[in-house]
Amino acid sequence: MNCPGCGAPMEARDFDGKTQVDFCPGCLGVWYDLADLAVPLDLAEGRSGQRRCPRDGAAMMAGRLEGTKVEADRCLTCGGFYLDAGEVQKLRQQLGVDKLVGEKWTAPPLPAPGASRAQPSPKPAPRGERERKRERAQAATAEPRDSSSAANPDSASAPVQFREGRTYRHFQTSWPKVTYVLGEFPWQVKVGDEAQTRDFICPPYLLSQETTLSDKTWSHGEYLEPSEVQAGFGLSGELPARRAAAPAQPNPHEESWSFLKVWGSLAAVAAVALFAGLAMRAENTVVFSQDYAVDLSSGTEHAFVTPEFDLPGRPSSVRVDVESNVSNSWAFLRMALIDAETGTAQHFEREVSYYWGTDDGESWSEGSRSDTVYLSRVPPGRYYVHVDPEASGSFSFKLRVTRDSPRAFHLFVAVGLLLLPFGWTWARHHVFEVSRWAESDHPMTSSSDDEDDE
Repeated sequence: MNCPGCGAPMEARDFDGKTQVDFCPGCLGVWYDLADLAVPLDLAEGRSGQRRCPRDGAAMMAGRLEGTKVEADRCLTCGGFYLDAGEVQKLRQQLGVDKLVGEKWTAPPLPAPGASRAQPSPKPAPRGERERKRERAQAATAEPRDSSSAANPDSASAPVQFREGRTYRHFQTSWPKVTYVLGEFPWQVKVGDEAQTRDFICPPYLLSQETTLSDKTWSHGEYLEPSEVQAGFGLSGELPARRAAAPAQPNPHEESWSFLKVWGSLAAVAAVALFAGLAMRAENTVVFSQDYAVDLSSGTEHAFVTPEFDLPGRPSSVRVDVESNVSNSWAFLRMALIDAETGTAQHFEREVSYYWGTDDGESWSEGSRSDTVYLSRVPPGRYYVHVDPEASGSFSFKLRVTRDSPRAFHLFVAVGLLLLPFGWTWARHHVFEVSRWAESDHPMTSSSDDEDDE
């Protein structure tokens, strides 16, 4: 069977040579078949759970066991129960029994009438020993401390450690507690033992501190890729897929991010410097400027041409500005820049509109009374502008032509193109770091406890 808690294969363990209990060596969860239970168990309050029965695959109910504070999962099809690590000990203590499986539990017989109910009292243990036992019992049943609580000062202070020229950032402080003991250990271990652990990372290195009542131990580790572990143990077969980023796992995008962070910034600075140099070199000379009034009340043709003007020197950009006095109206201008010698024309159209007013005592406006158009690489020569206006009413406007005017739009396009690989690499690097720090005391994103519960 596969464990409902972590999915690892479960192992069958003999109990009293008669009953088998299914145990998960990965997460230490335990599965009890209904027929093997020595005490009656049932859910006092149940809700739909996320786990599946390891016997028949049916969805299990989760909830508190009747008469206790222990949470368990039960399959409504086969009646079996699944308990997480440490819950078995709590259940036995709260039910007051020594075993949960085996022969059915029966109450001890009452003494015969007239028989003495008095039993010899055991010799009381010394006071110090009684206190130690009581403290161990309380420690075994107490809930582990939460590293995100106010009792964790490292969560707010984010300390660092320095070792061999590296800076290790605080990752997590926790208080692991022994809730179940299985196997052999090179030191004395008891249920209820607790220590404080503090982890600091400088990928691919991890520095850990473990503090108990008797000593403090530092350990240093280095992250290994799964393929290195597989080769080191001589294992074969396909490795399981990664599920998240490990605390000390190197960011696979660190190299490309470090490269673009430097060279991308330099390229953006170079683009700004190049534009500034070209803008300073540009002549930005106004070659024509004149005001016009358009009266559309008459039915005559309103198209006109401007006086001729010169565009000297090399081919350059030409900027045409229109500034009007439209108010709660619009104007549409069909224009053409025409070479007086060759008749070559560059046609363009501009529209200006401006509306304003008040709404519930607040003023508003939309549109603009001015507009601009750029014509690129216009050859030198003598030119004039043909204008054909159309509007909702009479209006006036100023027409201005500027030669060799720098355009900031080109700078924005250049910087935007440079930022595309920069932003893509940063996003991938950032997503990995968010995943790494998600389970730490310093997550890069936060969510409410209610959202986590949902």
